[in-house]
Amino acid sequence: MTRVVYDTNQVFIVKEKVMIKLLEVVRGDDVNKFKESLPTIQKELQGLTDGTIKIDYVIIEEPSGGTYEGVSFVVDCVIKLWMDTKRIYPEMVNDAYNLVGRKIQELGFGEYPFRLKTVSFYFIDGSFLINIMEESLSKNYVNFIRYDAPTIQQILSGEYSLVIPKEELPTFFEGVGDWIKILEKRASVYYTVYKKGTIEGHTYELSDNPDIKVIVRGVKNVKTQKDLTPFIDTKFISIDGIKRSDENYDFSLEQKLIELLIKKMYDKHGVKLFIDDSVRNR
Repeated sequence: MTRVVYDTNQVFIVKEKVMIKLLEVVRGDDVNKFKESLPTIQKELQGLTDGTIKIDYVIIEEPSGGTYEGVSFVVDCVIKLWMDTKRIYPEMVNDAYNLVGRKIQELGFGEYPFRLKTVSFYFIDGSFLINIMEESLSKNYVNFIRYDAPTIQQILSGEYSLVIPKEELPTFFEGVGDWIKILEKRASVYYTVYKKGTIEGHTYELSDNPDIKVIVRGVKNVKTQKDLTPFIDTKFISIDGIKRSDENYDFSLEQKLIELLIKKMYDKHGVKLFIDDSVRNR
């Protein structure tokens, strides 16, 4: 007697006196077709938008499956999503999943055993940015969204529906839009001052095109301008006249200067500075 159980609420395989049940499983020759579809799905989903929701980044995990009596099968495949929205509203996660589900169906893969997981969800409106998963929603809702992983079939059939209560969503003080513009301008002025300079005897130059945002950190409800923080994302162009692309560029010195500039910008001006130190972005 052999017993093999794979429990995903979608499929189980039990061999006891030759009893087998398979639901929503890709098997046999279709396994290769399924795996060949994954790069296409990933490419088509990244950048997908309905004008409000946008899919920024996608990772498709290795499908779960195996071989049974010499026949290959796939029972589960998780698609992880990094997303943003231009509007905060109760149905935004549900709308994002439907956007993805409909696209997969449109591509002809709606019957495959995909599950969706949200890794990151940002509210981005111009220069205003909130990490909804980290700053707004309670831990219970964050865990539910990240780990519930509904199937494409549940989403497209309407069996799965997530509506976030309004009390879970952030609120903003009157005039927040005006303050966002003020803080964005202020950060831009400070960046111009610090874009080129000398620190601890080393000259440096930062990028001409920083990404300037106004972010919310540590609070759910934005009550005053004090809850808003200017944030600048940039990178070094050169240190001591040596370009970052040069083989003689000193990355250890760069790391030291990054720490000093970040501290100086925040301590003196209340502006958060992020300088990309990734070697791959040379």
